[in-house]
Amino acid sequence: MKEKVDDKSLFRFKRFSLENNVAGLKIGTDAVLLGAWAHPGNARTIWDVGTGTGVIALMLAQRSEASITGFEIDPQAAAVAASNFKQSPWGDRMRVVVGDAVETAVRLSKADLIISNPPYYAADSAIAAKVQARDVARRSSRLSFKDVIEIAAGKLSPDGNLFLVSPESARSSIEWEAAINNLKLRRLTAVRTKAGSPPTRLLWHFSRKGGTIVSDSLSIRDLDGAYTPDYIYLTKEYYLQF
Repeated sequence: MKEKVDDKSLFRFKRFSLENNVAGLKIGTDAVLLGAWAHPGNARTIWDVGTGTGVIALMLAQRSEASITGFEIDPQAAAVAASNFKQSPWGDRMRVVVGDAVETAVRLSKADLIISNPPYYAADSAIAAKVQARDVARRSSRLSFKDVIEIAAGKLSPDGNLFLVSPESARSSIEWEAAINNLKLRRLTAVRTKAGSPPTRLLWHFSRKGGTIVSDSLSIRDLDGAYTPDYIYLTKEYYLQF
């Protein structure tokens, strides 16, 4: 779902708008789901790894007082994200770091929260993207779940949290990488595009500290194709139509 205004490259939410004219980095349901689902709590420092044009970072800025850094390897996307941050109500506490997140994050201090919507198919996948920029945005050769988890393992503060969205097919590999990096699962939400269908996406919350694990599910649409009350409740702070 996208909130458009007359300018086809501009997407408007309730409290911010984004230029989104970078090929391959269109705002999608995964990003909005993750940004709405993740709880910033009292985080003072947030990293959005693979920020694209910045939608997740802006969603968390809306609901926190944290200093937020978006990491983006694509210079064009990074420039758009920086502009989007500057034009938002929270621009004074947001910035973009351009470059490979694995290489750039090691030079920074710890983060209280790391969040990422990384590429969703493997580098050796037979799926071919029609546009090179879209290919870079989607292929995990540039940023994998393993990369993000290892960044979190090395850079999260002692009480820090990691939030991810992934395809259902990545479940076992993410569980494995989190386990060997000593990150504890705290919540896992299975996302169904339509009620009654198999889950297609997973929303993950890991932390350094263990505790009760919450396992639940969310359907975006009901059997009649209408948005479910749960989805509306989750995203109503952002989408204009809710």
